[in-house]
Amino acid sequence: MELARRLALDLDSLNQTRKEFEQEMKAEALSICANLPSLAQSEQAHGIVLYQADWHQGVIGILASRIKDQFNRPVIAFAQESEESEYLKGSARSINGVHMRDLLEHIDMRHPDLIEKFGGHAMAAGLTIHQSKLDLFKQIFDQSINAIIEPEQLQGIIYTDGELNALEFTLANAEMIRQGGPWGQHFPEPSFEGEFSILQQKLLAGKHLKLMLQSEKGQLFDAIWFNVDVRAFPDLSIKRQD
Repeated sequence: MELARRLALDLDSLNQTRKEFEQEMKAEALSICANLPSLAQSEQAHGIVLYQADWHQGVIGILASRIKDQFNRPVIAFAQESEESEYLKGSARSINGVHMRDLLEHIDMRHPDLIEKFGGHAMAAGLTIHQSKLDLFKQIFDQSINAIIEPEQLQGIIYTDGELNALEFTLANAEMIRQGGPWGQHFPEPSFEGEFSILQQKLLAGKHLKLMLQSEKGQLFDAIWFNVDVRAFPDLSIKRQD
């Protein structure tokens, strides 16, 4: 029992360290993104490639996912393979309509000396490049994204299956949806929309927003908004949200 407790504490400590790395890296990445001139201009569609020499390889996947969610752009975050290595390992995350592995394969076919190795699937991939080729890779990745993407794909439009009626808010329906997978890029998991009154809102762990919602039919729901923009929330002036 004592060994299990000690291992659990060690695991928790490692997890806290990972979270600290992630927060520091995200702040640095957002600073880099703020200097990318075309991010706010939908007509200049492009992907985002990020690298810092001191980034930790173990969390670049989480970082790429966070930045992708924030800017709705395909993202690749690189970290040094090791202190002695001249190679960079990248973790890529994509958006709907951009098959990341196919995109990397396309780049590799047109520029066979650029990528050392790669693999993955539609929404996530990994790759290795020589650090001397990072700037060239950024340019080619940007050009490749621009060649295949439409401006509306960068708007972060969320398509839903409509609104649920009061009788459809059941655990049985939730279980049925969970068991209906596997879900994927061309077979997305059902999502629903609705308008709710916000009765309570509270920040959790400094980055998540816990909510008490009420439907138009009077039903109450606990909800959570993960990784909320803490510069804007909690916002007690908002009483209704769809």
